[in-house]
Amino acid sequence: MEKFDISKKIESDIFQKIENIHALVTQRERTHNLCIENYLKFGSPDKDKDLKTLNQALGDAILNSMSSLIDYYCIYCMINIGVSKGKIRKVQYRPIGKSFLIENSCLTKEEKTKSSLDIFKKKFEERLQAECGIEAKDINLYHYWIGYLADAISSTLHEYGVLEKKRASLAFDPNNNSLEFRSEITQYHNCMNFLYCNPCSNSGVRCSIYIDINNCLKHNAIPYVIQRIEEFKDPDEKIIYSFFEIENYKSVFLKDGFLREISEIDFNELKTNLEFKSANGNYELCPLEQKWEIRDIIRIDKTNGFVSKDGETLFFFVDGVFFAKTRKSTLIDAEKSFKAVLSFLIDQIENKVRYFNDQ
Repeated sequence: MEKFDISKKIESDIFQKIENIHALVTQRERTHNLCIENYLKFGSPDKDKDLKTLNQALGDAILNSMSSLIDYYCIYCMINIGVSKGKIRKVQYRPIGKSFLIENSCLTKEEKTKSSLDIFKKKFEERLQAECGIEAKDINLYHYWIGYLADAISSTLHEYGVLEKKRASLAFDPNNNSLEFRSEITQYHNCMNFLYCNPCSNSGVRCSIYIDINNCLKHNAIPYVIQRIEEFKDPDEKIIYSFFEIENYKSVFLKDGFLREISEIDFNELKTNLEFKSANGNYELCPLEQKWEIRDIIRIDKTNGFVSKDGETLFFFVDGVFFAKTRKSTLIDAEKSFKAVLSFLIDQIENKVRYFNDQ
């Protein structure tokens, strides 16, 4: 089967998976509302165990479908970029985060052990000067970021049999005042950047959170859906939430990433980070964000605050995803934030498919 035919078949599967997600979300809205009614009426969703099980099963199915959609999309993109048939099963979701950038860079072994994107950035800009004779400020931002990520992208495409070399070459075109790259590197960047978890783009963080919940569900343990009524002091109000719960002992089952770090961070240490945000504003980097080196992605609600009325729960957002943290578990919004991430993901994928169809 020719590349075009395979691509169109996978494209059809992508849109079918999107339809499946819409159907699951619609069904789960009904069961979720009934679970909320039971919770409000009886103080527990356990009154109707069949309903509770169905609601859990639908949540699990949506998580699984979301991850499958991303996998289908990654395969679709790589087929269009030119993955070799023998390497197609190697294709996987890759957010190109901090550790991957550093590991696939030209940093020395000693520099890599420091795990610093400041060092990575400095070395990249020195390379621009050495290989292209230009300063970072002299090129447009779009090409700067492709150059910043070029070795990580090239390493990925080499693994997939698209490029011969793991390391990308840098060349400057003075006529267009831009960096030149292999077209496959530019294509990869254009179709995958919304899934990045790095300084170029951090919009993939929100997706990675739910992907990691699904990986835990798929391979290790169930993140149960629970309902909780949270009380806030100012204004004095009660709000009922549905959360995916990751109990502390389950954090060992999570892949390295943002969700695992949030799950493993000490309650009081996290509280200190959120107090910093409260005192200095959401746009100032707290110590946890400084460690991540991915800009300001943690937010607190200035209206309701970040601490529950009894002081035993912390509330915050990571890349728009609502979290609650107790001393026993980490809770991730299973409703509004989850739906927003699904909507974002579907919109991005539909737009990127059109990008390839326009080529």
